[in-house]
Amino acid sequence: MAINRAYKVTHNGVVTQGEGGVMPVNGGVMQFTSPAVTVTIKAADYRRLAWAVDKYIYNIYVTTAETDGARGMCVGAPDHRRRALDKPAFPADTVVTKAQAAAACASLAEQSANCEFDIRMANDKAAIELIANDFKLVEETVKELDAAVKKSKPTKGAPTTQRLRVTSPAGALEAMSAVATCVLVAAAV
Repeated sequence: MAINRAYKVTHNGVVTQGEGGVMPVNGGVMQFTSPAVTVTIKAADYRRLAWAVDKYIYNIYVTTAETDGARGMCVGAPDHRRRALDKPAFPADTVVTKAQAAAACASLAEQSANCEFDIRMANDKAAIELIANDFKLVEETVKELDAAVKKSKPTKGAPTTQRLRVTSPAGALEAMSAVATCVLVAAAV
């Protein structure tokens, strides 16, 4: 299992990277023209959780309308978390109930199931609000990025926002949950 504990973006030989809460300049937004890709990086702060090995988790968003020639992790299933057979078992010594996780994530739309899963895997009442708020921020960010792409009226393809958040600090694996997973290689080409 993994989390986005660091990031590295390479474009035309220029490398931008960070870890430990370090953010790229321009508020975590990197814009490229060829291909027309925007990478937005936000850090979730988990320092208050003593058990969290990685104190910052990066939520990485790739937004583009240029998907021609994109290749890579092109996944067809709408739910890109782990398949049911691959999911680890929830902790046996349950501290956080399914009902508590559902209540914490009730205001979410697309990220509700991911939020509930991560809260249950964290199995720490002190982490419930922190994880739920992180997922709320993710949904808000995706809406903002999608609106910005639609306003820009791209010339090629359909606007897409790709969110990369590989896991929570509890280790619940989430591969990719948004529209165009194939966009990732286009950002690196």
